[in-house]
Amino acid sequence: MSDNVATILQNPQVAAPISYNFWINFLTNRYLSVRGWEGLPPGYKADVVNNWLKEHGSVVLFKHKKPNIATEGYTESLMISPATLGDLNEYGQPNTATVVLKNGDISETIELKYGEFVVYWDFNSASADNSTFNQMVMTNIQYFAGLISQAQRSIDNIVFWRGIPKIFGADEKTVREIEKILDATDKRNKAVFSMKNFVDSKPMTQQYELAYGPEHDKILWENMREYIKAFDISIGFMPDTEVNKGERVSATESLSGYAAVMQLNYSRERCWEESYNEAVKLFGDEFDTIPRCFINNSPVEFLREMARAIQPQTYMEGENDNGEEDEEQS
Repeated sequence: MSDNVATILQNPQVAAPISYNFWINFLTNRYLSVRGWEGLPPGYKADVVNNWLKEHGSVVLFKHKKPNIATEGYTESLMISPATLGDLNEYGQPNTATVVLKNGDISETIELKYGEFVVYWDFNSASADNSTFNQMVMTNIQYFAGLISQAQRSIDNIVFWRGIPKIFGADEKTVREIEKILDATDKRNKAVFSMKNFVDSKPMTQQYELAYGPEHDKILWENMREYIKAFDISIGFMPDTEVNKGERVSATESLSGYAAVMQLNYSRERCWEESYNEAVKLFGDEFDTIPRCFINNSPVEFLREMARAIQPQTYMEGENDNGEEDEEQS
């Protein structure tokens, strides 16, 4: 273990933020990977739009006029952006949307009215107050990052303290001699000389056991996996089929996890499809391509994974998805 790593492990003020930030990034990337896009306007990247959804809870699609230098006129194009949404109307939709487009130090504020934009919500549109959704998503990520980071820090502490399996009580002279011996041992010296005659001396008075058994590691690793699984279910990410490495979960556990994810993703896709259909109706006559959001998890593969978890005997090695043995290729 390098001195730098050892210093980090011994200093909670240093290690805790590093661990926490690592898991914040890990869970954020997991969250962003749930959805995919097709038909985005030219220049837009799916990762950027997904991050807007995470930060703001929604994005709006609208038509915008840009100056055309060649024709000395304007060119209309579709744009997608986060926005500040107004109060809800009688249809449960925002009456207004305020978009701020930034290009370096230059910014442009666009005020849109109902019927001029379409909202793509990350989840169902429960409220026009995006800050509520934003708090829910970020609190979810931060909460699970805190739990996982705490479990990881506990494992780090166990690893560190295993380097000191026992503590002995002794007089000051003996302590100095032992420190010299330990220092020489750490430097891989072939022989160590001491002024203390440990052979004839009395045994040291006290011993404090600091060793942690392997059961501690197992419990903490299981906790970490369970936290990640719970987070995955909460965001619609297909959970792992195994809770413990080498052990299959029960059919009931598999069904409960998959059912929760499928229910959440069905609700989200229905919401996104409604937004897509509304956008086609509003902009389809002028633009050939309309953005569509979808779940990255393939429903077919999703069901196959569930079947493997519930009936592993039907997916033995050497069988294909039809339950037939694969022929050996010559």
